[in-house]
Amino acid sequence: MHASMPTREPALSSAARRARGLSLVALTIASILCGTAAQALPVPPTGNWDPAVPGTTTPTTWSSTEPTGFVWNVVDGSLSPVAGQGAITSTWSFDGNNDRMRAASFQGLYGGGTQQPTSFELWIRPAGLAGGGQVIFETGGRTSGLSITLDDDQLLFRVKQGSSVVSLSATLTATDIADFVQVVGVLDASAPPLPGDPNSWLYLNGGLVDQDTDQGVRDWSGNNGSGIARANGQIGGNTGDLSGFGYYAGELAIMRFYENQALDAAQVLQNFDAVMGNVPEPSTGLLLGLGLGMLARLARSPRP
Repeated sequence: MHASMPTREPALSSAARRARGLSLVALTIASILCGTAAQALPVPPTGNWDPAVPGTTTPTTWSSTEPTGFVWNVVDGSLSPVAGQGAITSTWSFDGNNDRMRAASFQGLYGGGTQQPTSFELWIRPAGLAGGGQVIFETGGRTSGLSITLDDDQLLFRVKQGSSVVSLSATLTATDIADFVQVVGVLDASAPPLPGDPNSWLYLNGGLVDQDTDQGVRDWSGNNGSGIARANGQIGGNTGDLSGFGYYAGELAIMRFYENQALDAAQVLQNFDAVMGNVPEPSTGLLLGLGLGMLARLARSPRP
């Protein structure tokens, strides 16, 4: 008996090989794009205020899209449409004279108190960088409190408890404020860090710009009310240097609060990409470029 010969697949024509190659490359590119898009989902916040979400704003209130019931009372301010800013399509505008919002203190609002990690994310576009001291957001007061302020071109993230102070800063430029700026202030108040380890961070547009190691700040808000575009009573975290800071002139598009969450650098960048549009990582971009190049070569290859 003769051993059976292995069955040989029929040879593919050059056109078939070309078609199969195109399909494989297209599937690879689709997989890369789908993976990239999946990375552009924001970290779920506890409180999310976005004027672009229908039903969250009226002439007198600004509500969170999360089920917290936390509402900002609009003393004055106006809504404006936005174009060319990624997912930002609507913003609050403040004139720097009497526009502001008020709310209760964040202390105990979400059931966990304020002796815990926290992160605040704001998307802002100041009207200019020569407006003196301006309050963008604050909660609590001078004993225990937190604030994000602007003094000319100096952005300041301040947290204070008693005599312990976290004070982080960054310099904004005219180029920065041509578009909306992502500002993220993070405090890990869950436990004292090891000596020399940071427990607070300030990020701009997905990148770390400052950090601090003060181990005494554990309670980030007292029972004083909260303010946007102007202090609601006291300025949270004021050590005296913020006295006299007044109205904010500019825009605020999105505000997010993360209860019991100290966002890390990867999460902050993830949020930035989700709002402004995902930018592939260098390796992803390289693979995508190679895939597109292969498609172009296959498309140009001669047919039989």
